[in-house]
Amino acid sequence: MTLKPRNSDMFFAYHIRSAFLKSESVLQEVLAGWNLSLDHFYVLRCDWNAEGVSLDEITAHSMLTRQDASQALTDLIAKNCVSKGAKDGFYSLSPQGSMLRNQTLEAYQVYIAKLTDGLSDKVIETALSSLLTVQNNIQQK
Repeated sequence: MTLKPRNSDMFFAYHIRSAFLKSESVLQEVLAGWNLSLDHFYVLRCDWNAEGVSLDEITAHSMLTRQDASQALTDLIAKNCVSKGAKDGFYSLSPQGSMLRNQTLEAYQVYIAKLTDGLSDKVIETALSSLLTVQNNIQQK
């Protein structure tokens, strides 16, 4: 059985990409004051724990390639925001990195509030559910 796209389906992927590109562009502007790239931010916003985080965990949390995550870590080490942990291959946030993470996450929350302004919790939940279904469909292909 061949699925025939409805009219709205034909523009679905386009609008996902358009929203992504526009939101990334605005997020770059939000981060400009800290001299951070998007990759730096995605690494900083990872779920850091006291024992340190492996490159694989950072790659998974940041949704970056291993190479991009590694480069972002190298840059953040040079900025004294991240250090290599006691265990080989693990990374930890420095106090400076922790402070930067907190500051950028606060700005990110304001940014997200602007993105979702005027949307009810129900609409946001429906949109998120739809996007997660799209991601699952992509992974199953």
